[in-house]
Amino acid sequence: MKLALEHRVNPDFALSIEARFPGERHFLGLSGPSGAGKSTLLRVLAGLEKQASYHCSWFEDMPDRRVGLVFQDGLLFPHLSARENLALAMRYRKQPHYEWQDVVEGCQCAHLLDKQVSALSGGESQRVALARALLNGPDVLLLDEPLSALDLMTRHGLLKYLQRLSCSGLNILMVSHDLHDLALYCDAVGYVKAGKMQICDEPDAVLNELAHQGEYRQQQFGLLQGKRLDVTELDDYGCVAFECQGQTLYCRTGALSGEQVKMLVDARDVSLDRQPSNDSSIVNAFECEIVTVGEVRSGQVLLELARNSTRLYSLISQLSFERMRLRVGETVTARFKLR
Repeated sequence: MKLALEHRVNPDFALSIEARFPGERHFLGLSGPSGAGKSTLLRVLAGLEKQASYHCSWFEDMPDRRVGLVFQDGLLFPHLSARENLALAMRYRKQPHYEWQDVVEGCQCAHLLDKQVSALSGGESQRVALARALLNGPDVLLLDEPLSALDLMTRHGLLKYLQRLSCSGLNILMVSHDLHDLALYCDAVGYVKAGKMQICDEPDAVLNELAHQGEYRQQQFGLLQGKRLDVTELDDYGCVAFECQGQTLYCRTGALSGEQVKMLVDARDVSLDRQPSNDSSIVNAFECEIVTVGEVRSGQVLLELARNSTRLYSLISQLSFERMRLRVGETVTARFKLR
């Protein structure tokens, strides 16, 4: 997707976006610090900022496009029940993109239909709002922190549903402060700062670039991905195995897309040793090389690890780093728990 956008929000702040997301991707993520302009960007694309000028390749040859926009607080009609909110969206839909039952089940809101909006929690309102937007038959779906009030398992369930819709051709642009979710489920990610697009690329490339820039030091993740392995006995353990750079890894909460598995590993969860065998209770062992060693901050050191094109990070204490005498170029085993 190609995007060019100019909008003066106020005398002190303007959006000036030039972005080219890689390839023909349908599920794009957008992140960045508060006040960077992410929500305003969505409002521009939704046609709510009349003074803005923009061009989006998703809108080419689509003069009568219908854009769905879901805000963080849902903005449901308060005088209607959840069911009536959804029925109203269907009444005015452009075309029957999605069936009622599929959307209600996918958004996990079947049990909420007869509730009044005033009786819904924040997370319940978000699920109904997402279902309402889909039932209206959008050509493009814009999401502004749409799942922020949901628990982990419900959030992953809805993200998997959105991923499935994107695979069927629905263009989705989702704003979230949670880079973890975006990296797992989006095809590509953009990072906005001070009104400009700092980077837009494959999720792993964005995570690596932000690490090099010193962003999110305390929340640095490595993205491991590869082909799922057919290990049937793992079904009893609720996990899957996949091959990454010739090594077998295991995960529970990773994202599955066809035969591909994605898993994010928090730098704080990665321990290092020099033993290639895995005689530890920690299931995952990934042999890699130390690429860079960051500055000591608050008694901690961030190490960048690599195996070919795959990047992983380990945030360890300065004491451990000095005791082990770790150095750039050394081969180590990174260990992290099954999650």
